[in-house]
Parts: sequence; structure tokens; C-alpha cells
Amino acid sequence: MYKAIVCKIKNVRAHPNGDRLRLATVQGFQIIVGLDQEEGELGVFFPSDGCLLKDHCVKNNLYRKNPDTGEEMGGYFGPNGRVKALKLRGSISEGFWQPISSFKWTGSTSALEEGYEFDTLNGHKICEKYFTPATKNAMSKKNKKGKTNTLKVDRSMMHEHYSTEQLRYYINKIPKGALIGVTLKMHGTSGRTGLIKSTKLKYNPAKLGWNNLVWRVEDWMKKLSRKHKFLKPISKIQPKTFTLVPKEDKKFWEYVSGSRKVVIDPDKEYVGYYNGDPFREKIHKQIVDLGLKKGEVLYYEIVGYTENGSLIMGNNFEIEDKKMKKQYGKKMRFTYGCEEGQCKIYVYRIAHITEDGHEIDLPRSLVEARCEQLGLNVVPEMCESFIYDGDKEKLAEKLQPLTDGPDPTDNRHTREGIVVRVEHKDMFNNFKWKGETFCEVESIAKQNPNFIDTEEIS
Repeated sequence: MYKAIVCKIKNVRAHPNGDRLRLATVQGFQIIVGLDQEEGELGVFFPSDGCLLKDHCVKNNLYRKNPDTGEEMGGYFGPNGRVKALKLRGSISEGFWQPISSFKWTGSTSALEEGYEFDTLNGHKICEKYFTPATKNAMSKKNKKGKTNTLKVDRSMMHEHYSTEQLRYYINKIPKGALIGVTLKMHGTSGRTGLIKSTKLKYNPAKLGWNNLVWRVEDWMKKLSRKHKFLKPISKIQPKTFTLVPKEDKKFWEYVSGSRKVVIDPDKEYVGYYNGDPFREKIHKQIVDLGLKKGEVLYYEIVGYTENGSLIMGNNFEIEDKKMKKQYGKKMRFTYGCEEGQCKIYVYRIAHITEDGHEIDLPRSLVEARCEQLGLNVVPEMCESFIYDGDKEKLAEKLQPLTDGPDPTDNRHTREGIVVRVEHKDMFNNFKWKGETFCEVESIAKQNPNFIDTEEIS
């Protein structure tokens, strides 16, 4: 979820190529500001990949032109209010910062204390995550193909991977003494496969009665009316409120796979974004053949190509920066060393889900050992694990260089960034830090309204 954060502006310094511009740091992000911003001033930071909503932009004259009247407003935001990573006179700006006074129009700024995160203020929606029109359209499509089971199956034991938040939002909260591990963040599509205990469900016959009978008649008449138009006038029975109560019928162990958000029903044809390309099905069969332990779930990134030769992460990453173009070429193609028509998986997490739904995560060393047993790739480690000494500035200085540069699996494209794993009795979580080059490339790609962010729809 995209949110703004209240923070102080720090390390205000001269811009190397602009007399009327300055550089500053907020939450570890570099931004470009004007001459009127002061060291230590409290304000609100909007990271890239979001957008500011119309009311806030109009009240603060942030648009170049008023989207309703076309009148010049003097700002630099387009009509979509998008916050993006961009280079201005050779220096990157990774977001947008405003002083607290910019929010007085909402009627109250009392909540705006350092560290406060929000997308809505005093009932006014301020910001949200940005999606291109093509991504929004793809997200709205649902998988409607395939047969529906007469007996429904509960596969809730197949947990989604927890959300990975921005490290720089949480770096102040990492407890001293935590074990820090750093792995590569890969730019593919997420997958998960597990051997889980599922439950077949059936309707409780004890609940049968007049209401249920009316419900069944109504359902039958609706089905007929779809075939015979003349039946529509008589299919207007309004049954009383009735909820069919399912009951457990049979528990069984089964292999189930899924994307980041969707559990793929083995009894249905899965279409999804890739239009039936069978690469997920093949990965599922591969893992089934290897064999998992009961309750074991693998979480992995799929990179490379679909079987029809399309790159999993698309071909729309155009390069504009001269230095970047010299290193990577005119287009950024996230191939990860795969040949056309080939994909790979890299496991980043293994969990054991108990029958009562409790998760037990394997530490990195055991993830590596288990992947070696199965013959699977594990996401590359970017440095040796270390104990955090409590110095957040030192931690940021150590991690930032790891976020950027050629990908260690394929130097023909940049790395997306890193994932920082925190293990401590008071915190067990993973945080992401995307690299400067990747953010710039992704920002350019999203200027195209036809660009589809497959990470958001998987």
C-alpha cells in the first residue's frame, strides 16, 4: 500500500548543476528541492510510484495546467499527479517533498508528527499508488474460465507471502542485535507451491428447509432464463435472506500452486495475465516431481521468458540516460541469463504451515540446504549476514551500494534492488530497497499508458 510519511529534511546541499536547485535526503531517499527548504524542516515525503490526487494538487498549484480549465498553474505535475523517480540536470530525485504548511487546506495538520504515515488526512484522500491505464485494465479482468467444483475446497492453508515494505520507512525500528541478511531482489513474477492439507466442503443438510428450497428454485429459474428469454418475467421470486452453511466433508493433502495473490485451483483452467501460457503449470509439475514435505510451501520468483518467447517482465524498458545506454543498450531486457522460451525459478522463502495455520519460516541457511536437496536455485545473497549494531546511518551506508549495479545473474541488465531480512525476537520481517537505476528505468516505462506492471496483477 502506498503512503506518504512525515519526516525531516536532512543533508541539504548544493546541486552540482543547478544554482537554483539543491539536493537533500529524506528517509534515506535523495530528492531535489528549491532554495527555500531548510535543514531539519518537518514535511511530508511522497516516494516514487505513487500519485497525488486532484484536490491536493489544485490547492497547492502543483499541476502544470489546471486539468479542468487548461489554465497555467506553474507546477510540474501532469494531469495524473504521478510522483516518479527522475534525473534533473544529472542528479536523481526519488520522490517529492512538501512542507507541513502545504496541508493546511485539509483543515487540520495536528496528526502530522514525525514518522506518521498516511494516504488520507482529515477525510481528504491525498495520495495513492500509481497504475498505468493498461495495468488497471489488466487488474480488473478476472479468471472466469474452467469448471466449478460441485464440492467447494478450502485451501486457506496456502498462505500468501507477507507484504514487503520499504526498508527506509522502517530502518529506525530495526532492533539492535538483529541478524541482518541481504539478498537480491529479482524482477520477475511471484509464485508459490506447497503440499497443503485441504478440506472439501459441502452444504449442511440440517439447514435445508423452505428458504433453501426457494433459493434452489430461484437459482434453477435463473439458469433457464439465460437460455429462454420468455422465462425472465416469472423468475422474480425474492427468497428470504438465507445463507447456506458449509461443513467439512473430507480433509486431504494436495499439491497447490499460486501466483502472488491467486491460488490456482487444480480443477480449473488457469488463464491469468499470460493468457494460458503453461509455464506456471510446468513449474508446478516440476516441484511435485521433486516432492515436498507435508505443510511445506516454497515461495519463489519466476524470471526469464514465457514459452511463447515473451519476456515475463515485458520489453518496454526504454533507456534514455546516455551512460546507462552505453552499459545496457537501448532497451533493458530482464532475461536473468535465460534463453528465449526458457524460465527459471529462484526460491526466496520456505515456510512450514501447521494444520492450525501457524507459519514457521526456515532461516536462510536451511533455505539454502533445502534448495540444494531439491536441486532448485535460491536467490543470491549480496553479502554475509551480520549483527546490527544499532547505527542506522552506518547500516544505510553499508546497504545502499548493494542496491544498484549490474545484476549478478546477468550483467546485461540492472538489478532491481535488494531484500533485507531482519531476524530478532522483536522483529522478523523482510524489507525492500529498490536501486536508483531500476527506479529510473521503471519510471520511464510507466510513462507509456500501455505499460502493464505484471507484479501488480500476478
